[in-house]
Amino acid sequence: MLFSGRFQNPEEVLEYYSKKRFNVGEGVTQPSQKRYVYYFAYLLKEKVYFPLVRTIKAITINKIPSKSEGTIRPYFEIYLGNSDKLFYSNKKGFLEQKKIFSNNTELITITDSSFLLTVSGDLTIKIYNNEMLASKKIGRVAFNTSFLDLDQDYLVFKLDQIDPDNLVKKKKIPRDFEIHLKFGRICDCKNTEDAANLCKKCAEILFVELSDWRTIHSIIQVIITI
Repeated sequence: MLFSGRFQNPEEVLEYYSKKRFNVGEGVTQPSQKRYVYYFAYLLKEKVYFPLVRTIKAITINKIPSKSEGTIRPYFEIYLGNSDKLFYSNKKGFLEQKKIFSNNTELITITDSSFLLTVSGDLTIKIYNNEMLASKKIGRVAFNTSFLDLDQDYLVFKLDQIDPDNLVKKKKIPRDFEIHLKFGRICDCKNTEDAANLCKKCAEILFVELSDWRTIHSIIQVIITI
């Protein structure tokens, strides 16, 4: 509906979609799904030629979920490119995973001090609690580095921006629970310019994605000029 020009902003299209598809409830409920609708709306209006290449320097959580035993052992998993194939995880054995007290009021960094991971494009991060019998998911976020600001080195996901959408209804999840990401840069490449201006390292990292993004941009340009 955004692509056809029937609607000009994502708020209107999400509301219309929910009313037409369901008599009760919303049509698109997951925060990450909504985020990508907003991405698409932005893409139709602004020049975005490819994803930015960034490094993740730290993953931090604020106000960890409460547990009856008073502690949790958080770890994370990272998936790239809308794939269900695990790219990176810091999961350890139950006794080896760092234990954190649930009454901790400070930001908790769940990456080690030497962590540095180069990423670009679609990225999914899942946070779990490592329990003795089975791990339990705390929250999940999905985003795309194409839509980071050029000088952005920090990204905060508040409770209503974390999947699944029913987290906001769970009593054991603090209202100020957040997931924080700290980024680094490897160069000064801008994704608002043609890929011909990319540095050698970014060109190598983005080699596979550039073809898809050229197709995306060419299609959008045709619609814009109609």
